[in-house]
Amino acid sequence: MLEKRKYKKAMYIYGGIILTIVIMIWAIYVNQRNTLINLRSNEMISIAKISANNLKSYFEEKIDYLNNVFQLEDELLDKGIEINKYIEEKIITIKEKSVGYQGSITYIAHELFNSDDLNRLYSGECIVGPIKKADDYNYIINIYKPVFNKDKLDGIVSVEYLLNEIYKETLGKIQVGKYGYCTLKDKDGAILMHGDMNQIGLDSIKDRKEKYPELDPEGIERLVSNQLRGGSGSDIIKSYWWGEDEVKQVKKIIGYSPIEIGGYQWIVSAITSYDEIAIPIVKTFYFIVIFGAILIILIVSFIIYISKIKNRQDKIMLELKYSEEINRTTKMLRKHEEQLSKINSIHTLGMVASNLAHEFKNLLTPIFIYSEMLINNLKGNKEAIEDLKEIIVAADNCLELSKNILSYSKEEITENNLWFNSCEEILNILNILKAIMPPNIELEKSISKEKIYLYGNKREFKQIVLNIFTNAYQAMEESGGSIEVNYCIKGTKAILIINDTGCGIKEDVISNIFKPFYTSKADNGTGLGLSIVVGLLKKMNGNINLESKLGIGTKAKIEFNNIKIDNS
Repeated sequence: MLEKRKYKKAMYIYGGIILTIVIMIWAIYVNQRNTLINLRSNEMISIAKISANNLKSYFEEKIDYLNNVFQLEDELLDKGIEINKYIEEKIITIKEKSVGYQGSITYIAHELFNSDDLNRLYSGECIVGPIKKADDYNYIINIYKPVFNKDKLDGIVSVEYLLNEIYKETLGKIQVGKYGYCTLKDKDGAILMHGDMNQIGLDSIKDRKEKYPELDPEGIERLVSNQLRGGSGSDIIKSYWWGEDEVKQVKKIIGYSPIEIGGYQWIVSAITSYDEIAIPIVKTFYFIVIFGAILIILIVSFIIYISKIKNRQDKIMLELKYSEEINRTTKMLRKHEEQLSKINSIHTLGMVASNLAHEFKNLLTPIFIYSEMLINNLKGNKEAIEDLKEIIVAADNCLELSKNILSYSKEEITENNLWFNSCEEILNILNILKAIMPPNIELEKSISKEKIYLYGNKREFKQIVLNIFTNAYQAMEESGGSIEVNYCIKGTKAILIINDTGCGIKEDVISNIFKPFYTSKADNGTGLGLSIVVGLLKKMNGNINLESKLGIGTKAKIEFNNIKIDNS
């Protein structure tokens, strides 16, 4: 079951990696496509603006040319030239020497000029006339140059241009891509210039809807509506490549820009194929997909390879773990056998100790009796009485020791828990121990002046202090040193600290020292002392902490929580 879960989890991870790669590839493709289309759309707007400027420059050049050629200076008029003849000769010269399309030039007497633009001609400058339809596939536009005899209008030079011819010299020369071209519309959306003559004169929306009902009307209407607003912009629409034998629907990118000539508003459009951009992008996308597929195959292969190696390693590690577990279990069994052996020895020792303790108590009884009798008989000898009291205290401690021996041998001595003066008990213990300590060990003590009362078994408290203190001075029996005992209040706790300058304890020993039967004293210890201390401290709601450094000494810190303080 666990292996299936691992396999399922791995499949989710691999699937997530593959999905992430696919999403990244698609995101790269979409971003690249949109970037290139935006670039091409902006490029088409720029081409439309340039084309509009070129067309405007074309008309301005024609106007400047007419202004220069047919401008009559006062000096000529003063000579009395015949204006009609002079103008006709100029027209003949232009037709003979001009290069390129110049249009149809005529000179019209102002009396014969029938146009709404007559009033505009009195400014003396050339004007552009309205566009008129020449036939089904062509429009014409006129440029008029007024000719004055001093202040009097004599006639008008009229130049008639075919828009198809102008288209060939201007917009028709611009091709963007394989199919691209430029067009010109008027302010109403009628097509004035186009690469396909069949489109000239058609309304961009109405006529094309009738002629091509399958054309996307929404795209065309949006485009023309934006164009007629008078600004520059671009759009992508569905349309056709007009003039081909087989008309197929395609997508076009169209940039457009407005143009004003002679007061007339027109729109220049630059058109190119959407597919010319999309096809290279799609090819790039296919390349990325193939590359991604190869990458995914490599990743999956690598993952499978790594998984196989990992499975082999897991099997090896599992076998090692089983071996270690068997070794650890074997060691534990041996250790338990040793502990059972110690327990049997200690049980036997306990039975002997119990008998000795009873005998020891019987021997102490005469000491108590005779000491009390001597105190009563020697009331005047204070020094002797003090010595006798010390004997009684020592005998009392011996009695406590016999009780401890009985507790080790599983013979319980029942005593009730109560509040007792711990400072007094510590001082009594130190006085006894000071008398039996080797002379090469110094004892320094700092016991709280306040009476600190602890709740618990007074006998067990003594046993705790005796065990810790005994360990301290036994560590210095041969080398000598000092023991410092501090007992005080910190916050809501009573703190007993016993510092010695003994040989110290190793780190690996400290981690095991509170375990039952663990001893570092070779054949001299049972390993029960500190484990008993821990058990007794738990009963008194206390705890112990050891800090030790080899060659420096050991610090035992004991904390008691159930306390009362008497300042009297």
